[in-house]
Amino acid sequence: PTLTTSIQTCSLLDIAPTAMYLAGLPIPDHFPGRVIEEAFEPTFSRRFPKMTLPGNAIPRFEDARYPATESVARSDQEMMENLRSLGYIGGQDTASAPPPDEGVLFSKPEPSLGKAALVTAHTNLAGVHLAAGELQKAEEEILKALELAPGFLAAQMQLFDLRMRQRRYGEAIQIADKFLSRLDPTNTLLLARLASAYKEAGRVDEGIRRFREAFSRGEPGAGVALARLFSFRGDAADAERVAREVLCQDALNEGAMATLFQIAKARGEAASLAPLLEEALRRNQRSVMHLNWLALARQEKGDTRGAEDLLFQALDVHPDHPVTVANLGGLYLASGRSGEALALLARAVQYNPSNVEVRVNFGTALALERRMIEAIEQFEAAVSAGYQDPALYNALARAYAQTGDQEKAALLLQRSLDLKPSQPEI
Repeated sequence: PTLTTSIQTCSLLDIAPTAMYLAGLPIPDHFPGRVIEEAFEPTFSRRFPKMTLPGNAIPRFEDARYPATESVARSDQEMMENLRSLGYIGGQDTASAPPPDEGVLFSKPEPSLGKAALVTAHTNLAGVHLAAGELQKAEEEILKALELAPGFLAAQMQLFDLRMRQRRYGEAIQIADKFLSRLDPTNTLLLARLASAYKEAGRVDEGIRRFREAFSRGEPGAGVALARLFSFRGDAADAERVAREVLCQDALNEGAMATLFQIAKARGEAASLAPLLEEALRRNQRSVMHLNWLALARQEKGDTRGAEDLLFQALDVHPDHPVTVANLGGLYLASGRSGEALALLARAVQYNPSNVEVRVNFGTALALERRMIEAIEQFEAAVSAGYQDPALYNALARAYAQTGDQEKAALLLQRSLDLKPSQPEI
């Protein structure tokens, strides 16, 4: 096949499913990793579509930031046994072993099973447990790796991810302090999460002081966190200014564009960012997130067909991209195509169960298709996650009314009015 020069971030777990795809073999749904489809021209992917086999789906490693709800499947247990049989854990610690390469999350240890091999083994197993949502097991492996090599970047980043999931935000900040100077400044996802840690810890002003100083020293990565923190504090003008400064240096910086787009969307001005997004896509026409943002900008202008075409382009690059699937489902829902939206939104919820907005959209599509019991399940999950919105309570009330539970419906409408009294129609 013809290869492209633009490949998204991938891991060693992606090699096996990619090889199976090229061999024409079906890939089990539960198989770890993904096919690196962006490496091939869209025409090749359309001519030879990926084939899958049904199985118990588990989150892939690249989606590990989303919490999993199921325990490790049988295939994961077999994989970990294979790791053990290959020498990924166990063996003697030899002081002469070289230190592990920093920044490597998954790599095969040396046959000598020295210190470097053990450190790599523990981080590999931690990655498996994180992907499956087994946080306690992941912590055990991460701490073993850090006991052997306290400065190992991969393990430190895993521990940061773990503390964020555990909502131990102060500890996450302390951990990030140990590796931030060695972090690739293009790792905008981690920098954005660090900004979120400062917010959740109630330390936004402290974070602003820290990253303002770093940004003034010319550290572009600091600008991503600084813009996000300004946004958290409600300083939209400063957030926009910093984000635009970052984009002047790096037009493809996704962290800065995410903040800028969020601000513009809140104002109903997402379409104004079209020139910036089009310029970024001229530099990399396969940037999935920029295709999504431009699609949302087109949708805001009422160009449903143009938005749909852009989302199809994004799916050509990454067919299982959670954001793209959710946005396409949302587009269909907003344009009155709830039947087409259902399958996409169901996939989006499976990819990211913690995304409340996707759940609400899925529930709305189910309600429009008269599947009220399922709609109620999705709406209730959103309420349980802490989502407080009058429109949600109104939708949930209508669903309960359709099932005949008028008492429950009345209670929910009262909650809606408590949040927003000026609803004469209620």
